[in-house]
Amino acid sequence: MSNQTGRKQVKNEFYRIRVTFLYVLLTTIAVLLLLFLIVSIVAGVRGKTIQKLKNEAVSTVPNVSVSVSESVPQESGTAAGVGKNIATPNTYIVNTESGSLNVHEKKSEESEVVTSIPKGTRIKVIYNEGNWGYVSYNDNNGWVNMSYLKEDSVSSNY
Repeated sequence: MSNQTGRKQVKNEFYRIRVTFLYVLLTTIAVLLLLFLIVSIVAGVRGKTIQKLKNEAVSTVPNVSVSVSESVPQESGTAAGVGKNIATPNTYIVNTESGSLNVHEKKSEESEVVTSIPKGTRIKVIYNEGNWGYVSYNDNNGWVNMSYLKEDSVSSNY
């Protein structure tokens, strides 16, 4: 009987080792699949974000086309006709009553705020359309309401 008991113990031990091995193997496979899934999701989201940023960059850069003829008056090196599409960069000073000037994604006060420019900061308006000016500040591009800017009389080119 001790021989059969010994075989049973070996068989039980072998079964326990097999079950443990399968458990470890399946757990490892599950962890690897989970990691693969997470990496795929992150890479997909990052790819979509990069593509979205590329698309937004292309769509937010204004299409600048200026033609100057002899009949258009020129005043002190800038194009005439404020309120029209002007591609001449001018320097302005942020002239808010208090706080900072919001830079918007689109030409609208309701548009998402990209960044803010502190009061008193000199800023170059790259392009303006109506009462909105397209600016670049701290690697952020967007639109500001020109009524909060005062033309810099000291320097138009800093």
